[in-house]
Amino acid sequence: MKIGPWRLALERFVIPELPGRWWVGRSGALVREPADWLLCAVAPWTGRTPGANALVQLLAAPFGHLNLNLSQRLGDRRPELFELAEAPRTAAECEPYGALLLRLIREDALPLFERHGTLEGYLAYLESRVGDLADRTGQGWLDINVDEARCDS
Repeated sequence: MKIGPWRLALERFVIPELPGRWWVGRSGALVREPADWLLCAVAPWTGRTPGANALVQLLAAPFGHLNLNLSQRLGDRRPELFELAEAPRTAAECEPYGALLLRLIREDALPLFERHGTLEGYLAYLESRVGDLADRTGQGWLDINVDEARCDS
């Protein structure tokens, strides 16, 4: 995916319509401000079908990359996902792509950020993961990533 047209779609057609303050990083990630302890972002990715993930990442633990432990693919299991497969290649294609991204961000990313984009919400997510792991193993074993994130929060 070419980041230039993706950025253009975000900057011209998505950011002006979102609540709060947002910016686009060099990698093309759409980032909600402030990013104090938690990063709430929408990151583009390429694969067999290009698309984007909404993610919440704890910033207390150093990562040199985006961590998708708490993420959701935009448009997952919906026909809109296939419309994301063709990223814009020109400025003219950015407007309809931006409109689709805006709709998916409103439907998928913003609710994820509302639920888990605070320290309390993130901790509630981690506690639910601990419960899920204990239910599956019957031993109360914890995932090291969850343990580390719980300690850092």
